[in-house]
Amino acid sequence: MPIRVFLALLLPLITNSSLISAPQPGFKYDEKLTRLSLEYAAASYADDPWPCLRKNNASLVLQVNVPCDAVRDKCWAIVVDAPEHIVVAFQGTSSRTQLITELVESITSPKHQVPGIGSVQRYFYVALESIVKPLALKLNKLRELYPSKSVLFTGHSLGGALASLAAVQYANSSAIETSKLYLITFGQPRVGNYEYAQSVDRLVPNTWRIVHKFDLVAHVPYCVGLRTCQDFLNHSPYHHGTEVWYPTAMNSTDLYRVCDGKPLDEDAMCSNAHYFYSIDDHLHYFERHVSDYGIAGCPVDSKPGATVSRRAHRFRKINRKLPDIPEIEAIMMITEAAMARWAEDYIEYVWDWWHRKNTTGSVIDGDAEPFRPSW
Repeated sequence: MPIRVFLALLLPLITNSSLISAPQPGFKYDEKLTRLSLEYAAASYADDPWPCLRKNNASLVLQVNVPCDAVRDKCWAIVVDAPEHIVVAFQGTSSRTQLITELVESITSPKHQVPGIGSVQRYFYVALESIVKPLALKLNKLRELYPSKSVLFTGHSLGGALASLAAVQYANSSAIETSKLYLITFGQPRVGNYEYAQSVDRLVPNTWRIVHKFDLVAHVPYCVGLRTCQDFLNHSPYHHGTEVWYPTAMNSTDLYRVCDGKPLDEDAMCSNAHYFYSIDDHLHYFERHVSDYGIAGCPVDSKPGATVSRRAHRFRKINRKLPDIPEIEAIMMITEAAMARWAEDYIEYVWDWWHRKNTTGSVIDGDAEPFRPSW
């Protein structure tokens, strides 16, 4: 309660009025392309992505998997040559230990400052840097071969965060037209601060964050705000891109909402309006268990609960051997610790923020390590 009272008193003094600005026009949500993107995101979970890709007349150009965090969890990604797109798809969180590692590192490590882009969660930045070089080389070669094709970055869960970082870095360092660059993610966590969100909106305006019902991961790291998310002087995690919220199921006949209300990118009338969260909603998109669906080869007749491949069963068996820590309890516990840490930092910060803002022209948290674009 003291933390909430502190935030209630402080927020009106330091809220950025630009949060109520209108979204950028010019792009429309394409559900057909979004469903196709899920096929590629699911394929990234598989040891052998070819069955998913053949089904969609696409071919695998590169598959990369490398250790990407302190406990040697692996990050996976694929580069795909599709009929109309060059696709870079990232695998999502693959285990409970990786999920907990992401959250703990997001709290205990300072954000990574990317000059000209914004501050991002260090775990996501380090994970991308561990895997990005071969992806960038292959993408650049494919762009030379097929200059008319669009580039699509996609991913589910952690994969969505990595796709976000990859897309904005690629846009920032290449001459690609914005109309040929797409970012479509599923159950993506908040990647960076408000400055980062603005950068993504500017550099990759054709960005769509798909959220299924009460997906828990789409709401972490927790943003600062009372009923609505605020930028909190660029310290609070903040979403980018337009949310597309499916409030019930995700069949072809189910309704969805393009969330272009206020605050910008954090529409208070969509998934942010609810406080009951679900891991199951995070695992399932368009009526598919995303990882199982990809591991099984993206079968046409796949249904929720259907028999999946041997690797999918092994994947689940490995997870069952891990400590039985309910994801919701773990995330809520870590979120409370994060709020306490934020409050301590901001009490000291409030006393001198005017000075830093007036002398530097901006207020940005995190360290300022030299940025070396990988794309």
